[in-house]
Amino acid sequence: MSLPIASLDGYSYLRLMMLDSRSRFFDLLDHDFERRITEIIHGGFDVVHLNEFQSLLVVEAFTEETKDQLITLGQNLIRWFRETYGGDVSVVIGGLVDDIKQLYNQFQAIETMLENKFFYDEGTVLLAHHASFGTSEVTVAVDKALNELRHHLSRSRYDIVKLRFQQLFNELQNSEQSVIYIKYTCTEIAKALFDASVKKNAGSFKHHLEKIYRTTKLSDLRRVVLSILEENEPAGTGSSESMRKVIDNVVQIIKHEYKADLSLESLAERVYLSPSYLSHLFKKEMGVSFNKYLTLYRMEKTKELLLKTNRKIIDIGKEVGYSNFPYFSALFKNHYGKTPSQFREEAAQ
Repeated sequence: MSLPIASLDGYSYLRLMMLDSRSRFFDLLDHDFERRITEIIHGGFDVVHLNEFQSLLVVEAFTEETKDQLITLGQNLIRWFRETYGGDVSVVIGGLVDDIKQLYNQFQAIETMLENKFFYDEGTVLLAHHASFGTSEVTVAVDKALNELRHHLSRSRYDIVKLRFQQLFNELQNSEQSVIYIKYTCTEIAKALFDASVKKNAGSFKHHLEKIYRTTKLSDLRRVVLSILEENEPAGTGSSESMRKVIDNVVQIIKHEYKADLSLESLAERVYLSPSYLSHLFKKEMGVSFNKYLTLYRMEKTKELLLKTNRKIIDIGKEVGYSNFPYFSALFKNHYGKTPSQFREEAAQ
């Protein structure tokens, strides 16, 4: 993105809103999308197409906007997408920005929030700048996380268990739940660990529960549970080398199948990981999110085909996985500042 965005220059405040779909969606929208979305977004805004799963709105914002108003706006967007295009999106809303340089930090906060999107139902409004959990949502998320932890403990995947615990703990801490509830959740993890062990040591289990309930600070509680997990982890399990091999495998799939309809969920199923864990692991190993890496790879392939072949640009778009030519052209321009035809013409000079 070139900033400041021309159409938003002069506004006092801006806000980022990420529209995220778990399936291919944004490259299938009609050409009139930006005009039609004014039915919901009434102030100034600009649209940045990131990839076929995500589109970013940069909108005019106001200091008097409340949390409830933002959630209502997000819900209206979700409802509008469902009624207009028959697809579900989640909406992640960033904080108020009064300096264009702050947009990068807000974007990073939104991406971090999206790493945990698989813990929520599709079609959810998330606020990246403060807690967005309701009590019932917390209970559902915790139950889902505990089931995942039990599954991975049964497979002795302590590397995944430790990471998933950290994710869950962060969510509970940010949701401002009571310490008693967080401790209860931690005892359930200790119980799952006891149930998964071959030699069930009741004395050790009781000692673990006592350590959890004796803690007085959340930071200590996190360390206690991690130490319990490490204490019970069999030697040689879940090495970082094995995780690198998983990501190498995913990268090779992208390189060989980038023309296909790839998604994080489908790849997670192929490498036997949860989407949330693969998302976290991929960004940790590669430095960018899965969606961003896939899009960057496709754009590099586009440049290669533009420079080395005389194929029609519309055919090149299909070759790299985009059947919607206007979307493909706009996506290329967002990445390189010029359309595919302009890029080819300038390279030929």
